[in-house]
Amino acid sequence: MADEEGKTKKKNLVYALSRASRCHNCDKKLERGDVVKLENVAKDETEALCQKCAGLDAFVFVPKGRAKVTRLATKYSKTSYIVMRWDETWKTYERVGLLAEPQAFNKAVEEDRL
Repeated sequence: MADEEGKTKKKNLVYALSRASRCHNCDKKLERGDVVKLENVAKDETEALCQKCAGLDAFVFVPKGRAKVTRLATKYSKTSYIVMRWDETWKTYERVGLLAEPQAFNKAVEEDRL
C-alpha cells in the first residue's frame, strides 16, 4: 500500500510474547503467548502494553491456518492487527494470526460455512 507521497504504510503489528513480562501502563503480569502492543518511547526503549491498555481488548484473535476466514475477517474489519511472534530457532518474527473486530470475524466464519 502506498500513501500520497509514494511511501509505503506500516501495517498494524502487535506481538505475542515469547517470555513473561509486565504491562508498562497497568503493571499487569503478562504470560508467554499474551498479545501486546509495543510502543517506542525513546531511541532504544520500547514499552509493552497489554491488550486492555492498548485498546485492543475488543478484538478477537484469529489464528493462522484458515486462510479464507483470515482474508474475510481482514476484509470486513475496519481495523485489524497482524500478530507476530519471535522464533528463537530462525531468529526472525513469524505471523501467528491476526486481531479482528468480533462482528467481522463472525461474518467471516459464517461465510466460510457456506
